[in-house]
Amino acid sequence: MNSKYFQTEEFRSNLAYYESKMQNGESVYLDEDDFADIADYYMSEDRSEDAMIAADMGLLAHQGSEGLLTVKSSVYIFQRELELASSIVDKLDSDNSDVYYQKCQLKYALDMDSAEADRMFRRWMKMDNGQSPSEQMRREAYVHVISSFVELRGMDDETGERVYDVELTRRWVEEYIEKFQPLGSYDEDVQIVDICREYGITDLAVKGLVQVLDERPYLPRGWSHLALMYYTLEMYDNANEACDFALAIDPEDMETIVTKGHVLYELGDKEGCIPYFEDYLEKGGRVLHVLPLVDALFSSEINGIATLRKLVRLLSALYNEEELDNPFMSRNEKMAINYMFCDIGNVLFRNKKYKRAMVFYLKALQFDSTNYDTYFMMGSICAMTGSPENAQMLFMEGLEYSEDKVGYCIDMVVAYVLGGLYDCAVEVLDSIDSPDNGDCFASSTTPARAFVDLAVGDKEQFLLDFRKALTINKDMTQSLFVSIMPEGMPVDEWYDYSEKEFYTLQKKI
Repeated sequence: MNSKYFQTEEFRSNLAYYESKMQNGESVYLDEDDFADIADYYMSEDRSEDAMIAADMGLLAHQGSEGLLTVKSSVYIFQRELELASSIVDKLDSDNSDVYYQKCQLKYALDMDSAEADRMFRRWMKMDNGQSPSEQMRREAYVHVISSFVELRGMDDETGERVYDVELTRRWVEEYIEKFQPLGSYDEDVQIVDICREYGITDLAVKGLVQVLDERPYLPRGWSHLALMYYTLEMYDNANEACDFALAIDPEDMETIVTKGHVLYELGDKEGCIPYFEDYLEKGGRVLHVLPLVDALFSSEINGIATLRKLVRLLSALYNEEELDNPFMSRNEKMAINYMFCDIGNVLFRNKKYKRAMVFYLKALQFDSTNYDTYFMMGSICAMTGSPENAQMLFMEGLEYSEDKVGYCIDMVVAYVLGGLYDCAVEVLDSIDSPDNGDCFASSTTPARAFVDLAVGDKEQFLLDFRKALTINKDMTQSLFVSIMPEGMPVDEWYDYSEKEFYTLQKKI
């Protein structure tokens, strides 16, 4: 149904009559097409229950009407009541293009047969478009098909993973872009871009939106959406340019302002991002959307009371964010908040604000008590501040939840070394290399032992372990020592260098 019809005097009169009768509990009589139009109108307003009532009312007056039954089954499909829809569609005339379209949808969504649905949708397009379809009709057909692909399988609410057939959807979108480029002259072009943007097909959304904006540079929120998608794709220079276009059109656009802050942060301009984040907050933006501001304020070399006060206010606002106090959060939401507080704690940890970092790690555990990284960072703080017993307790708690237990233990060794707790580090390595384990983990423990040897100043043992480590596990050895070796030096030269500059390396730990 063309939405323009819903604005006509004829339709508005029929709708007013229908709604008045329904409100007064009176019987309603209209032509079956009028009932169908009213149901279609309600569907366009996302009022599927009202659409179903209108279809049922029409069927009371026009029993067996295939047109109204087709409307009813379409509402069932919209409501994901696929079995009920199928029970109706199976009895309808498949030569009717609307009925056949629903058969295509059910083949895809109910039978989960993407290949056959693909073939059926292509047949439907020929049925629906006829011999001489207009340019808009051809585009509309693609929108209907691609919308069916993403909406009828959608996303998994718990995992956030895409359930729809991504490859099939991508093929149809790529075909649309190729067939109708350059995009931008039709609203359907924007609809295709919006579908891709909403359902995570970001690269194709960008490809399409760039063409649309060439044709329609003042498309509402077009540049803002493009900037955010470029940011998602880590194309930060492109995102920065798109932000500038968006802000030139609307300097008060809060979404673009905060995106610009994130883009500048990722480009390494930590000073430059601060004004954008602060402007966003002043305009009423959520503090949860400006996490990099914590790191940016630290990186601005805090030397004034004003900057320090900004940081304290920001940390307090993050810690006391009211919207996080929701007992009905999903598991995924809680994990995301755990990561957020851990990120803040990590920034504080890097800046040696251990006490304040511990506060945020403890807050993180309120949302996910099984995140081993959180326990590890808390244990590292205890190791750095001379509390080996507390460090061990926290490390052991995290170890329980870690999947890679040997890797986790190697990280513990490094944390103990950085905290100067060399005996604790050796104890961990000895436990991994216990006689019961044989030499199973030597490729992991040997590089770590070389790291401990260097830290304690045992040059002879270090050289023995370091040579062996470079032989049996070059990758792990590289990851442990790369930060203290001369930048750009080939790994093959590390041993000779360490033999000559042992004490220089030791001082870097």
